[in-house]
Amino acid sequence: MKFIYSFVLILGFNSITIAQGDFNPVEWQVEKISETDSEVEVAFTADIQKGWVIYSQETGEDGPIPTTFTFTPNKNIELVGNVVEKTEVTLGYDKMFEMQVGKMKGQAVFVQKIKKKDAETKLKGTITYMCCDNDKCLPPKDIVFSIDL
Repeated sequence: MKFIYSFVLILGFNSITIAQGDFNPVEWQVEKISETDSEVEVAFTADIQKGWVIYSQETGEDGPIPTTFTFTPNKNIELVGNVVEKTEVTLGYDKMFEMQVGKMKGQAVFVQKIKKKDAETKLKGTITYMCCDNDKCLPPKDIVFSIDL
């Protein structure tokens, strides 16, 4: 009987470990927020669970992984400037990294302006970000996106 109880207990811990591996406190959405015949603004919105943060695009060298946007080259579009952080960044000392860092809580919005050279084209790329709570950080995660312009 002890063997069966131990076996069930071990299986239970394995199930918990697997479930935690899928945990993701940040959900991303990519959408057009304005459009003319030749220009589009695309918003990248992170909905962040309470108690968690993501980091600004600008972090120190020894700090957390910054939120970054990498765009797949496309001859039919031209990026206008850099991705702009529309959400207020809270700058403060972070105990985990022992330095000042810019954090975003709740919801973070980033916007990229794009000039279209073709009426029908796509914007593709990857969002890389890191999220932390007061006790731990999850490994950096890449989100692949594609949106019709």
